Amino acid sequence: MMNSRSLRRLNKADMHKLVWLSLCCLLWTCAVKASEMSAQQRRGQQIYLTGESPSGQPIQARLNNSGALLPATLMPCVNCHKYDGIGVTEGGITPADIRWFSLTKPYGITAQTGRPGEKIRPPYNQRNIKKAIAMGINAAGETLNQMMPRYQLNHQDMQDLIAYLTGLGNYQASGISDSQINIGVILPAANAPKAQAIKQVLNAWFADINKQGGIYQRSLQPVFIEPPTSHSEPALAQFKLSLKQSNVFAFVASHIEGIEALMSDFTQTFGIPVIGAFTATPLLEFPLNRHIFYLLSGQNKQVQALRDFVEQIDPKTKSAIVVENTADFKSLAQLLDKQHNNKTGLEIIEITSDITVNSLKSQLARAQQKQLDVIYLLVSQPIQKVFFDAAKTLNPTKPAELIGLAQALSSTSLTPKACSHADTLFLSCAIVRVLFKIHILSIYKSKGDIK
Repeated sequence: MMNSRSLRRLNKADMHKLVWLSLCCLLWTCAVKASEMSAQQRRGQQIYLTGESPSGQPIQARLNNSGALLPATLMPCVNCHKYDGIGVTEGGITPADIRWFSLTKPYGITAQTGRPGEKIRPPYNQRNIKKAIAMGINAAGETLNQMMPRYQLNHQDMQDLIAYLTGLGNYQASGISDSQINIGVILPAANAPKAQAIKQVLNAWFADINKQGGIYQRSLQPVFIEPPTSHSEPALAQFKLSLKQSNVFAFVASHIEGIEALMSDFTQTFGIPVIGAFTATPLLEFPLNRHIFYLLSGQNKQVQALRDFVEQIDPKTKSAIVVENTADFKSLAQLLDKQHNNKTGLEIIEITSDITVNSLKSQLARAQQKQLDVIYLLVSQPIQKVFFDAAKTLNPTKPAELIGLAQALSSTSLTPKACSHADTLFLSCAIVRVLFKIHILSIYKSKGDIK
């Protein structure tokens, strides 16, 4: 929770570091991200990299056939075999090369354990590889090194892991070449001026990074993607096709309002992450999608933060909610009312999206007589203006006394009238998004990169 006057303005160097660090980390951690993976191989990749089942069920493993079972997350395959499947020698132990073309060589190979009298191992196939994974027995019937975990996988997880292994060594990352990294940006819907501003800012920003050498000597190339024109099946199918054809390494600063489920499915299938996804309703159900990094916590969490903030000031505050009569805002009001510690509950002032200043003025006048300490404002931007106009007519000299603590939860920015009440207007983290964009825009306007 923050007062609108207390926001620290990020400088240009800070913002460049944020993008640079995010993409550098992504280049390192997504070494096996592949556009040509099947959905089954993608599930197997998650097991290989993390020791976690996509189903959410725990996977266990032991370091020998009689050892205690431990969570597989403590010893995922990638720890020893690395991202490429070749692995490196550590502590005098050389892990096997588990790239599929190496495992299935028709003439077999001699394991590199150095044990006397060891037989030439015959090739693996999709049947005997299961024994190596679950029982620690190789294709020659010999016991593998005790440092090789014996993974207890159910049938589906075993099939998924093997499907991933069959392509290990051949996967290629999408959207990246020796000289360029393609970065996708999903533009906001039904807001051409905002979309154009985003294009100008990111083009200037990426150009600035590229002038400094890019990232690992690769230039950043933005790929702007138009949102679906509607939520009809043909429109969503066309949007999915544009995502597949975009050939990007990652998405950044993308607006996914209304398409959260679609983007979740897409990222799970193709493993292309979204860094800084913008939506008021992020998907936070378990198991979490490890490919989407939300910048904001969502309206539900923001409402909870506001409630906690108010109650820290005074648990006995007299409060009311001014809520716009839409499904989204009404659900937030119900959540706020349910979680409020005051047993008498909150007074809810429900208003329509076409309410006039005079109509709202009469409702606020009745609320004013009850000497409220706090008003929670759960409305869209047009209603913000109506609210502050009504407050001013009730108390022209000190409208802030009526407003108290007001919260604007909206997918749009605050009105100038709202921002003028900096002393009494307390905001959720949604305002960071607004000021962040304004600050970036001011940087590049001052440089002359944006007219």
